[in-house]
Formats: sequence, C-alpha cells, structure tokens
Amino acid sequence: LALSEVRIVENELSGATVEAVFAPASAPASGAAAVVRFRLTTGEAILTAVPGQGVEKLDVRARASYVVVPDFFADDAVYAARALGGQRVGLPVENSFLALLEGEDSLLMCIWRSNERAVDATCTAVGPGPAASCQLRCTGGEEVWLALLEEPGIWHAESLAGTEPEGSITLQWQPPFPAKWRGSFVGERGTAVSRDFGEPNEETMRAAPWGCWFTDEGAVVRPPGPEEAEADLLVIYPLDRSRSTPLTTFCPIDVMRNTLGVGPCQYVLAVEGLGAEADPTPAEVTQWVERLLLHKRAERQADAVRERLAQMTAHLGHVLARIEAYDAFAAEVEHLCTEAAASEGAEGPRRVARDLRRAIARGREHMGTPAEAAALADAMAALIGREDAHVKSQPLGEKLRGIGAAQDATLARCRMAARRMREIARTAPGREPGAAGLAAEVQARAEAMLRRK
Repeated sequence: LALSEVRIVENELSGATVEAVFAPASAPASGAAAVVRFRLTTGEAILTAVPGQGVEKLDVRARASYVVVPDFFADDAVYAARALGGQRVGLPVENSFLALLEGEDSLLMCIWRSNERAVDATCTAVGPGPAASCQLRCTGGEEVWLALLEEPGIWHAESLAGTEPEGSITLQWQPPFPAKWRGSFVGERGTAVSRDFGEPNEETMRAAPWGCWFTDEGAVVRPPGPEEAEADLLVIYPLDRSRSTPLTTFCPIDVMRNTLGVGPCQYVLAVEGLGAEADPTPAEVTQWVERLLLHKRAERQADAVRERLAQMTAHLGHVLARIEAYDAFAAEVEHLCTEAAASEGAEGPRRVARDLRRAIARGREHMGTPAEAAALADAMAALIGREDAHVKSQPLGEKLRGIGAAQDATLARCRMAARRMREIARTAPGREPGAAGLAAEVQARAEAMLRRK
C-alpha cells in the first residue's frame, strides 16, 4: 500500500487531526483502501493513531536497536535488533513496548488499552544497519498512542562480555536527569532480569549479590551470577519519575497514566480481576493507617481501620490464590510438553513453564501465608488507642508492604511467563511446521489462563 491521500479533519488551537488513506500502488482506484486517523493534542508529545477501514496491522518502523517489553514490577523482555536475524518474534506484551532508538538519545513508546493484541518484532533494513520494526494487530476504532521521549543518554546499552559475575562495574554513562532508572541484564531469547537503580547504601550494596546503584563515583552495576541469569548485556532506561524529575521531562509511566488514566499497579490488578474502587493493596492501606495513628485519629475511625485491614488481607489472599492458579497452569504445560518431548515446539514452552514454577517457589519465601498476613493486620489494629501506636505500627506495615511487593513481583512474572508461552506457541508453526498441534494447545491454555479471573 502507498499513501494516496491526506485529509485535514481538525485544525484548532486544541489540536490537529489528519486522516491518511493508503491504497494499492498498482490500483489506487480499486477501493481497497486502508484509513488511519492521527491526532496531536496541543502541549502533548503523544501521537494518537486510530485505525479505521481496511487496517488490520500497524507497522511501527524506527531505527530501534532494541525493543523492550517493560514489566513494571518484575523482569523485562529485551530483544536486540541484531539478534532477531530476520525472524518473526512474538513479543510477550501486556499493552505496551519501548523501541530504543539508535544513538541512545531517544526512545519510542507504543501503548494501547487491550491486553489481547498480538505484536510481532522483526529485524528490517532501515538504513545502513539492522533495526527492529514491530507490527501491531489492530481493531478498528481502538486508539494506539505513540510517544517519543528524547534526551541525550536517555537509554544506554553496555556489553557485559568478559566481566566477572557479581563483580562491581562503574559505568562511563551517567543519567541525564533524575528519575527512577531501570537496568535489565539481558540473556538469550529476550530473557532478562531487571533491577531499578537504588540509592547508595553500603550495607545493602555489600549484601546484594547483584543489582544497580547510583553512587558518588557514578552508576555502579553488579551483574547477576549464572544461577540467576546468563546475561551478556545491560540495557538502562528511565521507567518512572522521581520527586526530582523536571516537570518537562516524561517517562514511560507518565505516558501510561496520561493515555490509560491509570498506573501499572491498577492496570495489572484490573486485568487480573483484582481491582477495587477502594485500593486494598498493603502499600495503600498500611500507609493510610500509619498516618491516622501518627495524628491520633485512628480511634475515631476504628471501625473503618479494621474494615480496610480486613479488605487488605482478603486482597492478599486473592492474589496468592491467583499465583497458585498460575503454578498449576505451568505444571500442566510442563507435563503436556514433557509428554510431547519428541514433538517439534515442545522445548520452548516447557522451559518457560519450568522457569515460572521456580520463580513462584522463590516468591513463596517472601509472600508469606494468608494466616501470617492476617496476624500482622490484627496486630496493627490492636495498636489503636495506644500512645506508642505509630512507632509500633511501622515494622508491621513494613512487613505487610514487603508481602505485597513480593506478591506483585511474582504475579507480574506469572503474567509475563504466560504471555511468553502464548507468543512462542503462536509463532511456532512458522518456524516448525510440525509443532502446529502442540502449539495450538499451549496457546489456547495460555490465553485461557490470562483471561481467567
């Protein structure tokens, strides 16, 4: 298809909208046109694309050295354009991806509402070197947003070849602005383990086997050991703003809030069927209770405090049950693939299922049990009316927030693994024709798991 017509739909102080019509180059008058509307709102750096008649896919082409599927609570998926090698790779997207553009001075975020769209990444020739392009399946009338975030050094890639695992490295790169920066240690097949850069803390840095920190000497990273990940690359980018981020600087989570109207936590809870009008997460509830205790207002709202704490413990139980359902799903897929070990396409889903079960087992060490969470909540409620209530509540709140954070990270890993299985299975027949039967079964189970509430 070639661009055949551009119509100005709106040109106002508030913004501008154009409609682009694409038609077959050989027969532009055939009527087989594809129509897309593009809108820019005044004061925003976000382009809205609305697919219309005849549009099944949007092809997002840019000189992307890497494509990142961000996981706001756990581990990203990162694909290098060079590693794609011309093959089609299904991205395990939730509702967004980042294209890290050549030169390390800009990144493109693509985001949409539905969590059921398929996105394929391929390596294409855009200019002199390899670059990734992404195809996004579309539904007519559903918006897709594209945001270009620019700043010299807004992302950075560092080879870890030849470095000692769990040995500290001081990078030459420095963050161009204050924000919550993420470092993803990238291995094979797009897998990565991710850590947000922390503040310098000698005790924490000494105790942590691997991670990322900003110190007086600069950005310091400690690659994970082989038992955690076989990483040969580090990719860094800003994930969210901090209190010191300039108001004119935008990060990916800013784009998410401005387009979807919610942050990542609310989005994941909603798609998992765990959302609620009154946020029952441990972070929200315990901090609210601690504020009441600090200002001596908890006694007046004692019933409300107990009710919110009960909602929180129920929420933790629901999340844990959902994680256990993912564990059962992974066991089913692993068993299915083991039985079909001789078949094409069995190894990929089996590997992801096995890794997921290990991740859930590790997560159980920090998630606690419903009884433990309930005991902590009861202990916090029992402090109402005591003079030392606020001081005594803080370690209890910290433990509950730790349980919530561990659950969030584990649930995020569950969703990422299910999406990986779905995409491996969806694209398997193109690589391994004999895998079609097994792939269809794995894809159906993964899609059902992601939809089940």
